[in-house]
Amino acid sequence: MSTKKKLLEAASKIIITRGIGSLTLEAVANEAGVSKGGLLYHFPNKEELICGLNLYTIERFRDRIREEMSKGKNYIEAYTEATLNDLFQTEFLGIDASVLAASANHAAVLEKWNEECTRFTEEVLKEGIPFELGLSLRLACDGLWYSKMFGMGQLKEEEQRRIIAYILQQIKEVQ
Repeated sequence: MSTKKKLLEAASKIIITRGIGSLTLEAVANEAGVSKGGLLYHFPNKEELICGLNLYTIERFRDRIREEMSKGKNYIEAYTEATLNDLFQTEFLGIDASVLAASANHAAVLEKWNEECTRFTEEVLKEGIPFELGLSLRLACDGLWYSKMFGMGQLKEEEQRRIIAYILQQIKEVQ
């Protein structure tokens, strides 16, 4: 595992186990077993570390989408499957929750997520999916993710899959 990845996972672990207030460069270096100088080589300050966490999370999700597309799925199906897989793998949900918590007050970092939403819309439109249906699917996926992450109004796995399947069926009917 690369030092940078080790640092990002250490930062996520700190946020998950000790809370966002405990995220310091020194704590991350100690958790990762890296010198503070080694951490500063990769992340010169806390802002860069938080940005790195976000970029890591985004890239990890993109990788899962690409993996699903390599199985012959189109973008919207791959996005959906990657989302559902995340919902049922608590290790990713914890990391994603930690990134979200760390990003709440960082406009530049939140802009990266906004860029991902724009990217989603562009991909959906390329596939000829009506904007409203594509957006409905993304918002349903986001809602299921946030519901599980915050423990509010959680649905059973079967119910979550039925909701997504319903929207995907609507999309197929208009294509």
